[in-house]
Amino acid sequence: MKIDFHVHSNHSVDALDTVESLALAARKKGLDAIAVCDHDTMARKGGRPQLIGGVLVLFGTEVSTAQGHVQVFGTGKTYKKGIDAFKLVEKVKSEGGITIVAHPYSRRGHALHELAPQVGATALEKFNGRDFVHSWRARRLIAVGTGGSDAHVAAEVGNAWTEIETIKPSHKNLASAEADILSAVAKGQITARYRPSLASIASRYAQKLGRFIRTGKVGMYAPPNKG
Repeated sequence: MKIDFHVHSNHSVDALDTVESLALAARKKGLDAIAVCDHDTMARKGGRPQLIGGVLVLFGTEVSTAQGHVQVFGTGKTYKKGIDAFKLVEKVKSEGGITIVAHPYSRRGHALHELAPQVGATALEKFNGRDFVHSWRARRLIAVGTGGSDAHVAAEVGNAWTEIETIKPSHKNLASAEADILSAVAKGQITARYRPSLASIASRYAQKLGRFIRTGKVGMYAPPNKG
């Protein structure tokens, strides 16, 4: 099973493509599944998995916690922006879901850095297709973790992904397939892979330029309101 565990659709304010376009891109890249986790929202209400163009699509959310970005899967819920990361992890655990600390060693302002191993998340993201600094650092700092492209356009899908050797692609029961994938993450039965591309570089800096034109600020994301 090959799954890109970090993909954004046009439900995120800074992403462009539909879920359907992302699934098509994943199929062309030879992926079996993608995990769509839009910023502080969810592309499909309730978060039930779907089969689109032969690709299994999981739905979660990337929460802008007070300390940094944390992905959530398996609850079908969204969470308040600015929530404490420690509280979020405990809440999701009590609801039967999993949490993944996104790009924890990024030099951007939405990373948990040294707090990443302390929050008790299910897993850490090892390779991020858009964050080369994080991925380089994570090679030695994270032994086992997820891989995801952090795609904000369809061309970026598959620049990093997660392999789960214990699972064979199956479309008979989507809920069961999702449960098996999340369980494999929790058990550490995963291998992160990384294949950066020029599309990632171009997309990231195009976004930075767009933000600078709109706001005069260079950073990709505004930090959550801690007040």
